[in-house]
Amino acid sequence: MRAISRFQKERVKTKEIAGIIFVVLAVTMFGLTRLSIDVLAISMKEPGLLTRAGIFSGALIAIAIGCAFVARRMTAGAGAQAATRSESTAALHAIRAGMWYNLGNLGLGFITAGLARFGSGVFDPVEAVVFLVAVALAVIGNMYGIAATQHALAHGRAAVAIPLQNAVTQILPVVVFFLVYRPYVPAAESFVFLGAAGALLMTGVVLLMGRLGAR
Repeated sequence: MRAISRFQKERVKTKEIAGIIFVVLAVTMFGLTRLSIDVLAISMKEPGLLTRAGIFSGALIAIAIGCAFVARRMTAGAGAQAATRSESTAALHAIRAGMWYNLGNLGLGFITAGLARFGSGVFDPVEAVVFLVAVALAVIGNMYGIAATQHALAHGRAAVAIPLQNAVTQILPVVVFFLVYRPYVPAAESFVFLGAAGALLMTGVVLLMGRLGAR
């Protein structure tokens, strides 16, 4: 609701509108890839899967902490370029929020797999531990994601911060699909839509980020 209110009060420039449209089109293209994961086929105690998930989770947390650190330094040294630094700080917080939300989504994937397996009568102590860790990741990821979003809205314009956050939130699940779960090799047309989505997303982000350098 706060983001909607901010959008209504802000004056959005043509370049920013174009950037938002490109991000929305990219999200649509991601949906057309039809990438999906059969949660019942996931072995929650496969060492390779857990290792990849652990490395990916660590990378998300490291990037989120790095963004927070840089944003804090920029806020402390705003000085005469306060407006530009504020927009850049908001962008960093938006990216940080996307990282945390993706951590939560990764945990949610394991939660869904666990519920499906437990519901079908399959129970394994190791998988139960993984399930509890996934619950913790989902809670932490969404909690810190909401906090980072609030920081982004406090430091900059929702018209820039929210699309940037959505861009990060939409593109990383594709990385999770290929690098973490790796369930199957997608059909050729999926790669076409992925390429189109990537190009649209990068264009949208460039248009939105261009606002930072123009201030």
